[in-house]
Amino acid sequence: MRRPFQIACRAWWSAEVENKDGRSQGRHFPTRDKASAWLHEAQAAIDAEFLPALGGPAAVTLGRMLVEYAGLYTINKGGWNATLTRLNHCSCRCAR
Repeated sequence: MRRPFQIACRAWWSAEVENKDGRSQGRHFPTRDKASAWLHEAQAAIDAEFLPALGGPAAVTLGRMLVEYAGLYTINKGGWNATLTRLNHCSCRCAR
């Protein structure tokens, strides 16, 4: 993680964070503590924005993933009734 910095001959402290897409954002603060606090909050917000769906591969079950798939994708397809029947059959078996 980056740290707050002060440019020579300037009265303020600066802090910059880099987003996941490569863009950076920065701000100026009167004290180093305020810059550090903002830096931690901004980095936490960036990290929280890109959390894995459904808790990631270690936390999600196959049944939960099938329910999510049915709600997001299957309803908009042709033949959705047969697909939902198959998914319900699989998700019931996975719950056991």
